[in-house]
Amino acid sequence: MIAGTLKVSTRQVQRLWNRFKHLDIGEILYMPRLPGRRQNSDPGRREHSAVLAAFGQIVNGASAIYRHIKDAGDHIPKDRIHKVLLECKLAHEESAKKKQRKYVRYEQKHSNTLWHTDYTQLDDKRWLIAYVDDSSRYILGHGIFENATSKNAIDVFKETCRKYGTPYSVMTDHGSQFYAMEKKSTNEKGSTLFEDHLKGRNIKHILARIGHPQTNGKSE
Repeated sequence: MIAGTLKVSTRQVQRLWNRFKHLDIGEILYMPRLPGRRQNSDPGRREHSAVLAAFGQIVNGASAIYRHIKDAGDHIPKDRIHKVLLECKLAHEESAKKKQRKYVRYEQKHSNTLWHTDYTQLDDKRWLIAYVDDSSRYILGHGIFENATSKNAIDVFKETCRKYGTPYSVMTDHGSQFYAMEKKSTNEKGSTLFEDHLKGRNIKHILARIGHPQTNGKSE
């Protein structure tokens, strides 16, 4: 009957038999532990006394009280110590653990403060480039080309500026069309046509973090 209802192993059955074999069937009172995480009961009188005694010795905080009690040769879990402190109004509920930090979405306050841009390859192997306004998230301009080059990026940029004005800054990734990396041999950095064009128009060039596409996520 035990094996059929509880699905226990042979070792567990043997353990139960050794525990109750000297009793009559009517005298056996056995309640198996319920599955899942064990529920914490309220702290007892001994735990209250130990926690309050430690607190009286100017040991503040559940962690400090835990170490103090442990050094004295006893053991009371931190959550139970904190529960005693709460019941005695010696601690406050930790609201920071209850509330998950809300995701903060960043965006510029005004249009034309920052534009995002990037290339992406289409199914037909051509390349699409688009300029997205950070504040309004409006796609200001785009173009489709056979190759992803600085010149094509500049052509679309010029046309977009003609329609909507010149932005204060432009964010790109470290793609070779937008940014020239330093040469390891000479530690000298060149510049792309795209960089030169922005610099010539006094437009700030902002680079997204390497390996972190979320930085330029609106364009991605």
